[in-house]
Amino acid sequence: MSAPIIGGISVKNWPASNLQPDSRFLEFLSFGKTKSMKLLNVGCGGVRPPEPWINLDALHQHLAPGTPERTQLDSEKNYVDWHLFHHGWMPFDEEMFDGILCSHVIEHFDCHSAVRILTDCRRMLKPGGLLVVSVPDADYFLSVHDRDTPENAVELFGEPIHDKWQPTFMAYALLHREHLQLLTAGSLECLLLAAGFDQIWDFQERFPRTHLRIEDERCIEIEKVMNRRKFSLEMCAIKSSAS
Repeated sequence: MSAPIIGGISVKNWPASNLQPDSRFLEFLSFGKTKSMKLLNVGCGGVRPPEPWINLDALHQHLAPGTPERTQLDSEKNYVDWHLFHHGWMPFDEEMFDGILCSHVIEHFDCHSAVRILTDCRRMLKPGGLLVVSVPDADYFLSVHDRDTPENAVELFGEPIHDKWQPTFMAYALLHREHLQLLTAGSLECLLLAAGFDQIWDFQERFPRTHLRIEDERCIEIEKVMNRRKFSLEMCAIKSSAS
C-alpha cells in the first residue's frame, strides 16, 4: 500500500503523531463491547478501536521502530500490518467475521481492484455477515458545489480544508490525488453486485437512525467507528446465507 488511509486522505506526509489511535474511539468502544463478535476495520489508519475489532492497514512503513507512535502500535494486539495495494486480498480465514467496515478505502482503488477487495470481504464474512462501505459521495459534492469554499467547509463537510493549497473541499477530499474513482450510489452498488452481494441497501435506510440500530448489534459497534459522515455515501450489504 503506497500510504495508509485515514478517512480517505493519504497520511504519507502527516506527522507520526497523527497515526496514534483517536481517544474518542477507545472511549466509545469501551461501552457495550461484545467479545463474541468479530469485526474487521479495513484501512484503519488512526481509527483503531479495541476488541472485538481487528484493525488492518500498512502503518509500519511510516513509523520508525522505537518511536512512541510505533511502540504504541506494536502494543495493539488487534492490529495487523498488511499492504492491500500489494496483495489485493486479506490474510484471514473464510467466514471469520460478523461485520466488516471499509471506511474511505474503496476510492483509493480502480474499479477492478475494488471488486477484488469487496469479493474478499464477502469471502471473510460469515453467512448473514454485514459489510458497511463508506466513500466520499460525489452526488453530495455536486449538490453543494456552488457553496464549496474554505469559509463554508465546516458547515458543509464537518471539517476545514486541511490543505491550504486546495481551493475547495471537492478538490481536497473528492478529487484527491490518490483517489482512483468517483463514487455515487449507483456505481458503488455495481461494485458490490460484481463482488457477489445481492442484498444491498443505503445504510441509513436499512438501519434507520430513529431506531438507534438496536435491532443489529453489529451496527451499533460499526457506527461508533464511522467518520466523515457529513459528506459520505454509506452503503451496506449482507452476505446471503446461501452463498
